[in-house]
Amino acid sequence: MTAYQQDIFPERRLIKTKADIVCPNYRVLRLNFLKRMHALQKPVYVWTVNHPKRMVDLVDKGADGLITDQVKLAGELFGKKEIAEDKGKTS
Repeated sequence: MTAYQQDIFPERRLIKTKADIVCPNYRVLRLNFLKRMHALQKPVYVWTVNHPKRMVDLVDKGADGLITDQVKLAGELFGKKEIAEDKGKTS
């Protein structure tokens, strides 16, 4: 298996090393990567996500967290999203 394939299919390595989390580059997220990692009960923190649309898309697809150089932008994006979600909730 090539190094690139090991990045896309890290399951064996994660189990062997007893990893608690998975931190892939956003470019690796294909072939149901998030679903496969969550099936192993591994949270996925994606790096380095600096583009606002990509931030929202990855969280919407199930990323548990983002690693970014644009912390203020991410806070603004997800602060607005949380407010929008809260408006739809009933007490």
